[in-house]
Amino acid sequence: MAANPERQAPEGTQSGEPLQELLSTLPDELAILPLRATVVFPLAVVPLQVGQPRSLRLLDDVMRDGRVLGLVAQRNPEQENPGPDDCYTVGTVARIVQLLRQPDGSGLMVAVQGLERIRIAEWTQQEPYLRARYTLAPDTVEQTNEIEALRRLVADQFRRMAALANQQDEMVGAMAEMDDPRALVYVVASSLRMDMAVRQEILELDSVTAKLERLTRFLSRELEILELGKRIQSNAQEQMTKTQRE
Repeated sequence: MAANPERQAPEGTQSGEPLQELLSTLPDELAILPLRATVVFPLAVVPLQVGQPRSLRLLDDVMRDGRVLGLVAQRNPEQENPGPDDCYTVGTVARIVQLLRQPDGSGLMVAVQGLERIRIAEWTQQEPYLRARYTLAPDTVEQTNEIEALRRLVADQFRRMAALANQQDEMVGAMAEMDDPRALVYVVASSLRMDMAVRQEILELDSVTAKLERLTRFLSRELEILELGKRIQSNAQEQMTKTQRE
């Protein structure tokens, strides 16, 4: 399964149902969909491409029963039909907001909205697909000057990175102005290209301060690489212009 994150951060659900109300009505068990090469964060809307028969069966059942499922990353993206030992135990409970069948019949495109972090407590089923008992795992949001400083730093780094990549738009501006540090972490992380291991690390950190610290380290490295690339490109252009003049 592949996934391409979209930069969205709805406060409630796509149907308008308040998030806390939906969380309070979740079942004790969830169907669990393993993700091959990505991590879905809370507060983000992400499209997933689904083609495996067991995953298609899972989605058919979920669509008839509340549209809510658990999403966990696979430890090995190449593993076919992963079992409990092949999956991380921290993931995200999500709701299906849109489902489209591929015109060629090869599978489904599913848009899911991350709702909250979960921890797998007990695997209860492996066939025809995975099911598990779980506990909700809300993040710890500290009210400190440090978290505000980190929020501003991440917002500034993201704005600079978007400018270097020539990706300035209204969405980038809105994301950089987010006052909620938790929302900023998840929406920025969803919009960036990063290794799955880093995504999983950010998801598993309980503290939003710790998430911001990890994200700012990632952004610092990406900014350094982008700025170096710009300098190399500029030097090469100057050398070419000089050669042409000569």
